[in-house]
Amino acid sequence: MKPLFMWAGGKSKMIKKYQPYLPQEFEGYCEPFLGGGAMFIWAYAKQPNACFVLNDLNQGIMQIYKSIRDDMDGFLKVLEKLSTEYLKLDKSKSKDDTYKEWYKEWNIEKFAKNNIEGNYWAKLYEHKPCRRYLYFKVRYDHAYNYKDWSATKEAATLYFLMKTGFNGVWQVNQNTNNRFGTPCGLMKQEGSLYDKENILQWHEVLQKCTLLSGDFRDTLSYIKKDHYVFLDPPYRGGFADYGTKKDDEFQEEVIKFLDSAVEQGAYVLLSNRDMSDDFFEERKGKHQLVKGFDVTYTAGRRKIKMIEEDKAQKAEEEKVLIERLNKELLEGSIEKEDYDKVLADFHAVKYEHKAKKAKEILMIGGKSSKS
Repeated sequence: MKPLFMWAGGKSKMIKKYQPYLPQEFEGYCEPFLGGGAMFIWAYAKQPNACFVLNDLNQGIMQIYKSIRDDMDGFLKVLEKLSTEYLKLDKSKSKDDTYKEWYKEWNIEKFAKNNIEGNYWAKLYEHKPCRRYLYFKVRYDHAYNYKDWSATKEAATLYFLMKTGFNGVWQVNQNTNNRFGTPCGLMKQEGSLYDKENILQWHEVLQKCTLLSGDFRDTLSYIKKDHYVFLDPPYRGGFADYGTKKDDEFQEEVIKFLDSAVEQGAYVLLSNRDMSDDFFEERKGKHQLVKGFDVTYTAGRRKIKMIEEDKAQKAEEEKVLIERLNKELLEGSIEKEDYDKVLADFHAVKYEHKAKKAKEILMIGGKSSKS
C-alpha cells in the first residue's frame, strides 16, 4: 500500500530515518495531521490489529478517505469517467493549444463577462477539447457547482484534480470559491491516472479506522495508554493559515497537545523543521529532542528542460488574467481590492525547480516498547 496522492511534506522518505525511534508495539494509533498518510501505512503494517484514529482539518482530503472506505464503487465510477475523458484528449502544448492563439482567434470575452468563469472554461473546452481546458472546467465545477453533488462525487472529482494538478501542492483561491485552486500539472499522463489496486487496499484498511475532519485537539479524547501518536503539523516557518494564531503560537499548541497525550500514557513523535534558533530546544521540557535529520524539499516539477516551458505558460496565463481583470475593473464589476487579491492568488504557487536542503527535528515524548 502507498499514499493515494502526492502531498507536500509527506513522510514516505523519512520513515527509514525515523526507524530507531519508532515503536515496535502499540495498541492504538492516532494521527491528527494525516495528509498523505505515509506514517499510517507504516503503523498499519506494523500493528494491523490496533485501533486507528485519523484526522485532518482539510475536509476535502478526509472525504476522499471516507468515500473510498464507505462508497468505493461510486468513487471509482466517477473517477473512471473523468479519467477516461481526460486520457483520450490531446496532451501536446502546440501553438493551437495556447492561451495566446485562442485569445486571438476566438471571441471569448462574452463568456468571461461578469466573471462567469464556468461558462468561460466550458465554452473553451467545447471549442477546443484538450486536457488543460478539461482540468479548468472540472476545477470550476468543483469550486461552484458541487452543492448538488453527492459527497462521493465531490471527493472523486477532487481526487481527479489532485492527480492531474501541480504536483503535491494544495492551494485555495478566491477565484475558485476558496476551494481547491491549484494550477494544472504537465498533462503528460499515459495509461492510467490512478492505481486501482492501491485504492482497493485502502478501502480494506480504512474499514478499521475512525476518520475525523476537525481540529487536531479534538483527537485527544481518543488517545489512551500504549497508543502511538504521530504529529506532523504544518511546519514552523511555512505559509499555512492557522486562523487567528500566529505560527509560533500554533506550534506551541501542538507541543501542549504532545504533553497531554504523553500524560495519557501515549508514545508521541512530533516532526518539524529545525530553524536553528532553539525554538524546540527551549520547549522540550522532559521530552527527548533529536535534531539533524537531513531532508530535501522538492515539491513541484523537477526536470530542468521544463523550466522555460513552465515560465512561458505562467507568463501567458498571467497576461490573459490581467487583460480580463483590467476589463472588469474598467466596467466596475470588480473592486481594486479584489483585483489585487486575484493576482496574489495566481502568484501564490511558484514553479520551484531547485531542491531545498533543510534539517528536521523529532520531539519524542513517553515510552515505547522496543524489540
